[in-house]
Amino acid sequence: MTLDVQPFAIASGVSLAAALGIASLRPRWIVAGAPWVLAIVAALTATAVALIVEVNPFRLSIALDPSSEPLIPRSDPSREAYSRATRFFGTDDVYVVALETDDIFERESLLALQRITNDIRRLAGVRSAQSLADVLSFRYVPDDDYVDVSRFIVKVPEDPAALAELRRRALADPLYRKTILSTDGRTAAINVSFHPMTDGEFLERDLDGQIAAILARETGDGRRVFVSGRPHVRAVAHHLMVDDLQRLLPLSMLLAAIVVFVLTGSMRSVIVPLSSCLLSTLWTFGAMALLGIDINVITLVLAPTLVCVGSVYGVHVIARYEQIAASAPNSRVAATRCLEYSRIPVLMAGFTTCVGFGALLLADIPATNEFGGFAIFGVAAVTLLSLTYVPAVLGLLPIESGSGDGGPLYARRTRISAAFGAARDRSLRSLGRVAVEHPTRALVIWAALTLSALALIPRIVIDTDFMRFFDEKSQVRTDFDAVNRLLAGTIPIYVTLEGPAEGAFREPAALRAVAQLQRRIAEISGVSNVLSAVDLIRVANVALSEGDPEASRIPDSRAGVAEIVFMIPKANLRRFATSNHSKANIIVRTGQLGSAAMREIEARIREAIDQVRLPNGIRADVVSNATLLSHSADGIARNQVMQVGFAAVTILLLVCVVFRSVSVGLISMLPNIVPVLLYFGVLGTGITTLSLPTSLIGCIALGIAIDDTVHFLVAYRRERERCAAAAAVERVIVTVGRPIVITSVTLVIGFLALLLSGFATLREFGALTALTMAICLTTDLILLPALLARARA
Repeated sequence: MTLDVQPFAIASGVSLAAALGIASLRPRWIVAGAPWVLAIVAALTATAVALIVEVNPFRLSIALDPSSEPLIPRSDPSREAYSRATRFFGTDDVYVVALETDDIFERESLLALQRITNDIRRLAGVRSAQSLADVLSFRYVPDDDYVDVSRFIVKVPEDPAALAELRRRALADPLYRKTILSTDGRTAAINVSFHPMTDGEFLERDLDGQIAAILARETGDGRRVFVSGRPHVRAVAHHLMVDDLQRLLPLSMLLAAIVVFVLTGSMRSVIVPLSSCLLSTLWTFGAMALLGIDINVITLVLAPTLVCVGSVYGVHVIARYEQIAASAPNSRVAATRCLEYSRIPVLMAGFTTCVGFGALLLADIPATNEFGGFAIFGVAAVTLLSLTYVPAVLGLLPIESGSGDGGPLYARRTRISAAFGAARDRSLRSLGRVAVEHPTRALVIWAALTLSALALIPRIVIDTDFMRFFDEKSQVRTDFDAVNRLLAGTIPIYVTLEGPAEGAFREPAALRAVAQLQRRIAEISGVSNVLSAVDLIRVANVALSEGDPEASRIPDSRAGVAEIVFMIPKANLRRFATSNHSKANIIVRTGQLGSAAMREIEARIREAIDQVRLPNGIRADVVSNATLLSHSADGIARNQVMQVGFAAVTILLLVCVVFRSVSVGLISMLPNIVPVLLYFGVLGTGITTLSLPTSLIGCIALGIAIDDTVHFLVAYRRERERCAAAAAVERVIVTVGRPIVITSVTLVIGFLALLLSGFATLREFGALTALTMAICLTTDLILLPALLARARA
C-alpha cells in the first residue's frame, strides 16, 4: 500500500497536538488523574500491540519491503513508460546463476549444468531456467537438408569430437555471447525467470534458498557458482532486514539504558524516559500496521531513531523534576511544578523536531516520505508521553533521597556516576568561563570551521545505487562482481521502440534502424551486451541460407522478414517484440554500479537514439528499474537545500515568536545550522557519498539539535532576569549542561548502535548521525554560550 504521508502526518500531528494542549494548559489534571493517564496509555499500547502482532499464526503483521521501488521518485514520468515496457516485454528482474569451471565443455561440467538447470526448473514458482542445456538453437543440417530449431543440447555427448563441435557452435553463436556463455568457454549462465508473484510470495517459498541448496550440491570438483540479479538481492536484503529488526531496537534501548545509568546512577532516570520511548515506538509501528505500510530499507532505522530522540525529552523532564523535588513537599507537587516548567521547552522541542522530520515530506521519494511521516507521529507521541505519562509516573512514585549538587538525579549513587559527574561539572564550569572571558576567540574558531565546510560542500558525490547498501566484501557484492566479470552485467536496460502501426517491425528499414542503434549502444562504455529481435532474425537467416555466414543480415523484403519471424518460437521472441510487431525492445545489459554511471549510460543511449535516423513514426525510450533509481539522485541535492532551508526558516520563526525576539531566534539557529554545514563538509572530504539514507541526516540533526538549544535558552532567559549575561551563562551551562551532556551522549551512543546493521549505508547513516550529534553537543556548550555572552542578549 502507498501512503499519502502528508495528510497522515498533518492529521496525526493535529490529533496529538490537541492532547498536548490539554497537558500543557492543565498540568494539574495530568498529575491528579495519574491512574487515568496510565490506563489510557496502557489501552493505546495494547491496541498498538494487537495491530502489530497476529496471534494465529503468531507473526508480525507488518511486512518487509526489501526492494528498491520505495527509493524511486513517485512523480518520475519514466515510471509509466517503465510499467508499459514490463507489461509488453516482461519483467526486467534478472536472476543469473554463473557456473565457472576450467572448461564448461567437459562432459562432467555439462552434466552438472544440465542437472542444475533441470532441478531449478522443477521448483514451484519457476517459469523457466535457460542455459546451454536447453537454449534455443538454429542450425542447418546439411545431411538431411533441413533447418533444425531445437534445444542446443539434447543429450550430453561422450565423444570428445562432439564436445569440441558443441564448443565451436556455442562460441560462434551471437545469441549466447555473455548471456549464456562466457567468451572463453569457461563459464555458463543459467538465466532463471519466475511466475508472477509478489516479493512476499517469493520469500515465503524460499526460492532463493532452494536454488542455493541445489547449487551447493554441485560445487567442488573445480566448479564454482555465483548468483546475482534483483530477486536474489531482494532476498538477501530481506534477511538482513529481519536481522536488523531483531537486533537494532533492543540494542538501542539497552545502550541508552546503560549510558543513562552510568551517567546518572539512577534506575528511575533510566526506566521512566526509556519506557516512554518504547511506548511511542510501539504506537508508531501500530499506526504503520493499521495503514498497511511495509517497512523498507529507510524506515528500518525508524525505531532506533525514535529511541534516541525520545530519550532526550524524558531525560530533560526527569532532570527538572529531580531539581524541583529536592525542595518539594511530595512527589505530586514536584511533578506538577516540573510539568509547569517543562511544558514550553518540551512542546517547542517536539514541534521543532517534527518540523525537521516534516521537511522530508517535501521530497518525492516514498521511502523518505514514509520515514518523515511516521517520525512525525512518533515524535509527537513521545512528546505527548513526556508531558503526560512521565509526570504521571513521577507523581505516583515517592521522591528519591539523594545528595550532591544539582539534586538527586546527580546524586553520587555509584562511583562511576560520581566520577563522571565531577568531571562533567568541572568541564562545564571551564566552558562557561571560556565563553564569558573569550567569546570572540571561540566565535572565530567556529567561523573558520564553517567556512572550511562550505568550501568542501561542492565536492560532495551523490549516489543512490541499491547495491551500495551492501558491504563491498559481502557475498552478494562479490557474486555481483563475478557475474559481471564472467558474463553480461545483471542490470538490464530496456530501449523500447514504438511504431505507428501493426507490423512496423517487420519492415526491413525499421529493423536496420534497430541494428544501427544496437551497434551504437554496444560502443558505449559500461555496456556489456546488447540483444534484440534483429539478432534472432540474423541467426535464423543463416540457418535458412544453409549455414552461409554471409546471410547474417536482415532480409531485403517484408515477406522475407515474415518468413523468418514465423519460424522463431514466440516464447523466444516475446521479450524483443510484441505479437503484432508494433513495438520492439532492445535489451541492454550492464554491470555498472552507481547512479552517476547509470545516468551517464542512459544519457549516452539517448544520444545514440538521436543520432540514428529512425523511420518516421517510430518513437524510442530508455527505461529500467536501475535508471529510475538513478533519477532519485538528481533530486537529492535540490531536496537538501529545500528541506534544510524549510526546516531552518520554520524553526527560526517559531523561536522568534516564542521568545519574542528576532536576535534570540538568530542566536539559537547558529548552533544548529553549523553542525549541519559541518556534516555536509565531512561528506565533501570524500569519506562517503550523499545517498538516500545519509540525505536524511541534515533535517534530522536540525530538528533534534534545537531541542537542547531551546532548553538552554529557556533557562538562560529566566536567569537573565536575575543577573547579568555573563553570570547567567556560567550558571545555565552547568545546570542545563548536565542533561544536555547526558542526552547528547545517549544520542551519539544510540545512533552508533546502527553500526551493527547488516547494511553498509545504514551503518554510514548511524556513524555520521552520531558524529553530527557530537558536533551539536559542542556547539550547544561552546558556540551558544559564546554567542550569548558576546551579544549580552
